[in-house]
Amino acid sequence: MFTDKFNKGVLSNYGKILDKVIPQPPTLTATTITPASCGLNNGSVKLSATGGTPPYQYSKDGTIFQNLDTFEALAIGKYTFYVKDSKGEKATTTVEVKGSLEGEEQAVIILANARITSYDLGEITVQWDSKSTAYKYKFIKGFKGSYKGNILEITEVPDGTMVTLGKYKGIFNAQNHNEFLGFYKEDYTGICKPLGISLTKNKVCQILCKEGFLPNEIFGISLKLLVTDEEVGYTLIRVFDYGTALTKVTTFTSLFQNPIQPAYSAKVYKCTLALFKNNVISEKLYSFAFTRDAWQWAGDVNDNQLYILNRAFEPDGQIDFDGVDYTYPNEVHGYIQLPAFKLFLNNDVILPAKPLERTTLYNSLEPIGEPRSNLNEATNVMVHIGGHYTRGFMDWLGGSLGCFGFVESKDVKKSESEAIIAHEKDIFDDDMSNREWQKAVDTIHEYEKKYHLKLKITVFPRENYLKSFNLNKDKILWE
Repeated sequence: MFTDKFNKGVLSNYGKILDKVIPQPPTLTATTITPASCGLNNGSVKLSATGGTPPYQYSKDGTIFQNLDTFEALAIGKYTFYVKDSKGEKATTTVEVKGSLEGEEQAVIILANARITSYDLGEITVQWDSKSTAYKYKFIKGFKGSYKGNILEITEVPDGTMVTLGKYKGIFNAQNHNEFLGFYKEDYTGICKPLGISLTKNKVCQILCKEGFLPNEIFGISLKLLVTDEEVGYTLIRVFDYGTALTKVTTFTSLFQNPIQPAYSAKVYKCTLALFKNNVISEKLYSFAFTRDAWQWAGDVNDNQLYILNRAFEPDGQIDFDGVDYTYPNEVHGYIQLPAFKLFLNNDVILPAKPLERTTLYNSLEPIGEPRSNLNEATNVMVHIGGHYTRGFMDWLGGSLGCFGFVESKDVKKSESEAIIAHEKDIFDDDMSNREWQKAVDTIHEYEKKYHLKLKITVFPRENYLKSFNLNKDKILWE
């Protein structure tokens, strides 16, 4: 017993002595890595040290140390950072700052022995070799160029274009020589360069910047989201401005209770993402369902009937728009924002539109909620999430005052009566549309990246649609 106590005491004291005599080295980790924009030194790394003997100093070259734990003005690449404690003990960590535009590295290579051939009609054929896939391109009006070896030189562009003159090299996938990635400007900052070795077709290079690629629009290639008038079924959408949203009775705190919202049935249409060449569809890439109608209460016809106004955006003349990434609702920051695509025309959100039936309440001079300032113009038109979706801690029913709402596949019913039966059985909100909508957004971004194209949105006008209708109050579906 005495021996055991003696040994334990000695070992305990010995450990304390070791702690004092032999300092424990610090450890270093990167807690935040901010990507750098391609060609710019705007990345940053925030470090965190533990162990050792504080205070700590930090360095990115092992020679010059600083008290701050953050390093800024970093370009794309790998860095070794150092930490030194007050006893001079050091530790290191290696961090990679990635590019923010492409999101991930691509296995790509500058075209070395491929062929670019000029035909009499100005068509360009580009291949890795004679056995690989041939890609054919032809300039649209206003663009001119010359072709020599593996170099495409842009010699003339129309006024107002963002395309720059200069020499461009073809880029192929290093693992698949049948996959042509596009023409990349030879002197663009951030171009793929050999990593300390001579460049051959077997070497993989670093990240490329999307701005360095020649946009495929100059060859008459475009990526379009087609908002069609093809009916595919029925669903439910929210009726704006009618009544006050109720709350489901739950055992959970009222803060997280799901609202019950006024709803009515609406037609569902087909939306298709397609690749165009010379204004002709060359490939259909993806499709999903969406709503076009937008129900808004605009007064009471009598004690039993409501006047329902359709706030739908119907294009007037112009049907092609730019589709710009957006977050909705934009006024709220953080995790409850959802992705969307906003329609622009000549860099403006004001779009020519078929007029609404009215801007005032039924038999009244009082304006409807959020009226158009001009009956013939719509603003802030978007393609955004719809159907039943989750935002924040609550489930919501989609609707709008003139946008296009995505509908998850399970919420598309074959008929209006089937949609009402689904409501009565309370199965509409069994599945949320968030996941399917995110997949649609990711797919659009994937093809924008793959083809170096900016999204266009084409809205097909409908010949016949309800501009308004009277609805019995007992027909409102509280969803």
